[in-house]
Amino acid sequence: EHIKIAILFFEQEFKELNQKHPINDKYAAALTTRGDILFLQRDFENAIKNYLFARKIYLNRYRENDRNMDNVSYNLLQLARTAYSNKDYKLYKKARNELFQKFGIEHARSKEIVSMFEIKGKL
Repeated sequence: EHIKIAILFFEQEFKELNQKHPINDKYAAALTTRGDILFLQRDFENAIKNYLFARKIYLNRYRENDRNMDNVSYNLLQLARTAYSNKDYKLYKKARNELFQKFGIEHARSKEIVSMFEIKGKL
């Protein structure tokens, strides 16, 4: 029930954010949050679409400086995790490798992805 209410809230906020500023941090963060909700509902395809759209916004907004943004590392982590859950191993590896490249293997989110998949032997 809470997830349904959250989705309704986000849908209204998305409309306002997209109309005002289609390329902004708040919109990208909202897309990532919607992806998280969809992930919890096991709607991996739509979660991935939201993460990828947010990723595009971050790239357009920050260009090479996106490696300094915590929201970007979180987005890449979630994208990799969701792609793996959806058995899209090519996208998983792409998101994982971008996370490692931009933030380094010692970054907290890089370590998180290593620990998630090292256990499963699927890194």
